[in-house]
Amino acid sequence: MLRKSPLFMLALLTATATACAHKQAMAPPAPPPPAPAPVVAAAPPAPAASAAVACASDQACAPDQLCVGGACTAITPSLSACGLTRVHFDFDADQIHPSAYPALQRMARCLQANQPAHVLITGNADERGTVAYNLALGQRRAAAVRKYLVDLGVQRAPLALVSYGKELPLCEEHDEACWAQNRRSGIRPDEAAKDVKAKVQADERREEAAPKK
Repeated sequence: MLRKSPLFMLALLTATATACAHKQAMAPPAPPPPAPAPVVAAAPPAPAASAAVACASDQACAPDQLCVGGACTAITPSLSACGLTRVHFDFDADQIHPSAYPALQRMARCLQANQPAHVLITGNADERGTVAYNLALGQRRAAAVRKYLVDLGVQRAPLALVSYGKELPLCEEHDEACWAQNRRSGIRPDEAAKDVKAKVQADERREEAAPKK
């Protein structure tokens, strides 16, 4: 049997090792292990909506709420209950009738919660009497409403007064039912005073030109 020389054996081992190394270099790398799925914390349960407080009047609600439809409702500028509010007066009177107190108290809540920059308080009279007399009467009515609101804690500064006298009637029939609607004061949040001088002067000229009875 032929004996293999040590040099031959060394060359054979070297060739074998080189071939193995080449195969290992050509083999594709093993894919990385999959990343563990992230742990997502469970969201806390949503707080339950607070039930609306039932009410029979505004006094049963918080100061920044009104009783609307039997439930306490937050006061916002868009709340219809905080819009134009009217109160009416007896003939030739500027004292606020007790029946008007709830409407004025509700408006006071609205003004204190919303704090509008302008609030127009108007005064009106019915058609009887002169222009000058009815202008003065309308002014007294508007002033009485302002005083009542201020006494309830409303800031005086935004409250502007204007008297329309017998201008701008709600009703134009010539009877007591119609006159009662026109003896009024209106509260208009977010509205500035209007100039009624031209209308008043036109009425005065018409009165002066009318035949004397």
